[in-house]
Amino acid sequence: AIRGLNQDTALRSSLTGDDVAGSVDLNYDEQLDTYYYGAFVGVVGRTQMGAGLSLTLDGEVGLYYANTDYQGRSSTGPGSVPVVSGAVASVVGPSQTLSLDKQKAAVVARLKAELEQDFGPMRVAVFALGEWYSYAPEMKYNESDIGVGHIVPGIDNETRIANGDAWSATFGGKIIVPLN
Repeated sequence: AIRGLNQDTALRSSLTGDDVAGSVDLNYDEQLDTYYYGAFVGVVGRTQMGAGLSLTLDGEVGLYYANTDYQGRSSTGPGSVPVVSGAVASVVGPSQTLSLDKQKAAVVARLKAELEQDFGPMRVAVFALGEWYSYAPEMKYNESDIGVGHIVPGIDNETRIANGDAWSATFGGKIIVPLN
């Protein structure tokens, strides 16, 4: 089985200066993509609760190899630039890019509970679905400008892909109507 978590962030802003400095555009883009490769086992159980009412429990758990890639880019560039003494003055700053990757084992578990009621030829159901990932990437950004080799407890001294976990929940309903 293959699963994926894809996160894309794009920020655009403009800093406006005075008539001499003009404005500078600030751009920030990052992609944090994780793909999970592995296998899972599952079980489904259904029980009749009387008078056309049934309960279905559907669960699975799997072991996966998680591969995370991070691509980040920040840049500054000319915005609206003023004309100074007949010449165009522009402000162009540096562009920075960062690529990181991380591989980790992960467990993914899923449980769905569905309650269904028959109404003659039509059925109505409500469900709840929960999913848990033991590894979900979380970016930690450099919080220190004190230089290389200086370790400060509680401060991230590098930009890195950290470990976290993730939960999701979905609730819904459905109406089943046969077409014949």
